Amino acid sequence: RLGHVQDAWLEELSHFCATNKFDDVLTLGANRREDGYSEKGKVLAGPWLDWMTKYKHSYGYTSIITAFESDGYHQGWHRDTPDNNESPDHQVTLMVYLTHVRESNGATQFRRLKSKDEVCVEGPPGTVVGFISSRVEHQGLANRESNPRSLLYVAFDEDD
Repeated sequence: RLGHVQDAWLEELSHFCATNKFDDVLTLGANRREDGYSEKGKVLAGPWLDWMTKYKHSYGYTSIITAFESDGYHQGWHRDTPDNNESPDHQVTLMVYLTHVRESNGATQFRRLKSKDEVCVEGPPGTVVGFISSRVEHQGLANRESNPRSLLYVAFDEDD
C-alpha cells in the first residue's frame, strides 16, 4: 500500500469517466470487466508521472476494472505479461480503489513466488496499491457481495 488519494481527486476521476467514452472494453471472465483508456487516460496518471519517470517508466494505459457479484469465480493466478511468460521488460501498476475493497468483494490477491504466501490488500476508496505486475503473481477474487467493486488501474511500462 502506497498511500491514499484525496476525495477531490476521486471526484475528478468520476467526472472524467462520466464524460469520456472508453477506448475499449475487455471482459475478464464471467463477472469482471475492464474498460480501458489509451492515450487520453494519461491525464489520470498525472499524480504519478514524474515519480515513475525517475524510475525510467512511462505511461502505458489506464482502465477501470469492475468485479460484479459472482458465486465463486476467481480470476486465476497470472502476471501481466504476454502468455504469462518472463519478459525482459517490467510493468509497474498502480491501483486506486474507487469503492471499499475487501476480500469478500473481489480484492486483488498477491502471491509471493518463492514462499507462495498469499496476501490481500483491503482498503477504503482512495487507497493506492502499487506492484510490479509483470513479476508478481496476482488474481482478482470473486465478488461475493451484491454491489460492484471498482478500481482504477494505471500501468507504467519500462523505458527502453
